[in-house]
Amino acid sequence: MYTDLRVCNPPPPCGSGSAKPRSHTCSSLAMTSSYNRVEGTDLQDLISAVRGQSDSILVYNADDFVAGVDGDDRVVLGLGNDTLTIFGQSDLPGFAFSLNGAEIYGDGFPNALEGGSVANPSGDDSIDLTLPGRGPSVFLGATNTLIDAGAGVDTIQGWTNIELSTLRGGEGTDTIRWGYGITINGDRISSSISGGLFEGGLAEDTIVLQANQVVDTTIRGADAVNGPNDGDDSIVVEGYAGTNEAINVEVERLVINGNAGEDSIRVGDLNTSSGSAALNIRDSEIRGGKNNDTIEVGARFDLVGSTVYGDANADFIAVSAGRDIIGGSIWGGSPDDTTDDQGDLIAIQSGNRITGNYVQGNGGNDTIAVVTSLLDNSTIRGGKDEDDITVEADTITVSQVFGDRGSDTIDVSATNIQSSSIFGGSFEDTTNDGADFISVAASATIQIRCSAVTVVPTRSTFRRLCSLAAQPKAVNKMIPFQSETVRQPTKSVILLFLVISATTHCLLAAPMGLSIHPASTAEMLISPLARVMI
Repeated sequence: MYTDLRVCNPPPPCGSGSAKPRSHTCSSLAMTSSYNRVEGTDLQDLISAVRGQSDSILVYNADDFVAGVDGDDRVVLGLGNDTLTIFGQSDLPGFAFSLNGAEIYGDGFPNALEGGSVANPSGDDSIDLTLPGRGPSVFLGATNTLIDAGAGVDTIQGWTNIELSTLRGGEGTDTIRWGYGITINGDRISSSISGGLFEGGLAEDTIVLQANQVVDTTIRGADAVNGPNDGDDSIVVEGYAGTNEAINVEVERLVINGNAGEDSIRVGDLNTSSGSAALNIRDSEIRGGKNNDTIEVGARFDLVGSTVYGDANADFIAVSAGRDIIGGSIWGGSPDDTTDDQGDLIAIQSGNRITGNYVQGNGGNDTIAVVTSLLDNSTIRGGKDEDDITVEADTITVSQVFGDRGSDTIDVSATNIQSSSIFGGSFEDTTNDGADFISVAASATIQIRCSAVTVVPTRSTFRRLCSLAAQPKAVNKMIPFQSETVRQPTKSVILLFLVISATTHCLLAAPMGLSIHPASTAEMLISPLARVMI
């Protein structure tokens, strides 16, 4: 049986009170009263509240269809597989409308309502705010609106602005997509998302935000209560996917937490020249949560003051900026708990500079790769266990690289290295450091200070280099090399350190025509807390 409920003016509306709904007995005129209540049945209902203001629509346990919700409405769908469409009008004339203070529940209002209640709600619901009507209607967006799809395999989608609103998928595998933008007369109308909360709920959810502006917004795979039991979620924040347009996408003060599960999180695009990349990402926090997560963050211009956490387990983190990465930090685990962190892969790249940034692999055998033109005032740490750290830059200045605990491999390559430090271990703890491999290459100049060391000819290819007596204080001295005594090494400069009790040996080697300069206003301190081999 299929019952078509239409609201009429003047009252009484069809289906009101205790009367049974009748089929096709009223026309779909606009509601004019300040508050209208329309109830469906446990049958298959079609409820149309065309442009009504302050409407209350309750649909109970059947598979139902609701069209034409507007204003500060309350829509409560029942246990069945329901469809809610905003707006469903297909005829002229068109008009603009929006949601403000509306409440939409996919599987029953949480508390009992007059006329009945819904317990243990479930059902596969579709809540569609994509303006499917053929007329020239414009959905202006949603403000202070709550959309809770409830349990089941649900879909929530809207193509335009949303502000200060909450969207929840609830339990089940849900899809939430918002902000793609609408097209009027062939022109794309941009959309913005601000001050919102998007939650997938339990199970494996997909959340996609596609807008030209995403600010002050939080996205979670699940809420705080269900977060530890959350499934594998996919979260994407980008511009209008597939358009290849140069879209002005600004992301500011965005907070993402994938919670538990092997989550995939992407903000912007690693291809920083593509149309869906965010121009700038500022003051944002992105967390993978526990389990093995994939996190990709890409800004076409700058990534500023933002933090990325892989959290527990083995994560893949890729961060890129077409221009600068300024401030912020990138963690394979987190600063709070590293006990459950495993080997992470962290790749960081900028087209211009990385300045004031902090990178920490945390626990596990991590791989960290940093590529930039200028690495300035930044710190890179492997954390505990056996880490592989690679740094490639034109210039490295006022920066530090620490292998920390374990047997680490550190490879630093730059044209110029100034006022920087490279440690196989760390300042704080050397007792748990292992045998480290450190390779430092500079094609132009490198400024060095070796503390309390003896330079010895440990390899025949580096005979007659020079010898410095061990001293308790730092030794700064020009070390000349003659071409007949030095064979061209594979890298421009190779430094070897060997820790043997309290005695440290330091071998310095340079290719023909290259001098290693003494420390002056700028110097590089190479910690003798590691073993380095060619």
